[in-house]
Amino acid sequence: MEDNKQKRYEKPKMPRSPLFWVLVALLGLLLLAREPDLQVTNVELQAAAVALAEQNTALNGLPERVSNLRADLREPGQLPKAGSFDLVVSNPPYFDAARGAVAQTESRGLARSDEACTLPQLCAAAGRLLRYGGSFCLVFRAERMPELFACLKGCGMEPKRLRLVQNTAQAAPKLLLLEAKKGGRPGLAVLPPLLLRDPDGGESAELSRIYFRDKE
Repeated sequence: MEDNKQKRYEKPKMPRSPLFWVLVALLGLLLLAREPDLQVTNVELQAAAVALAEQNTALNGLPERVSNLRADLREPGQLPKAGSFDLVVSNPPYFDAARGAVAQTESRGLARSDEACTLPQLCAAAGRLLRYGGSFCLVFRAERMPELFACLKGCGMEPKRLRLVQNTAQAAPKLLLLEAKKGGRPGLAVLPPLLLRDPDGGESAELSRIYFRDKE
């Protein structure tokens, strides 16, 4: 999720304690670039992904700000203690393995479908790790929004801010960006959509800002 200069979207307050960063190595690097005081705990299931995260941590000179943990979100004993994080960020598998074909390679299958960690299991892990009032931010398939909201509410988290992601202003949204709060009161703010393309077909200015390409 990204704020803009017109204040259509206000980014979550930066956490006092370490950020819990899950399955999103690139997103973690972007957050660290934006917020120099953040500390990140990266959690991954696959050994190869953890090794790559370790390599990226070293290449970017971040060993004092990032810890990389190989763990299974379904196993509370493998995770940090409950209530110890202010913010959980996730780019979870989008597809329900029970509803369609799964990618043939193991790494791609685990990344794209929820055969190793279902949406309810992900929400349960996030809810357990967050302090009261902490935020869970994620990107997900727009078509699964009702299921996502139900899982969040069932784990004690209230959807608070929603932004749909569209390729163009005329295209139907395929993704959503959502912030939920643990113990939050009911009430959802629906923000203007994030457009990925300008009318001429090029990358939108906002997307360029998100990935710091406007600084290149």
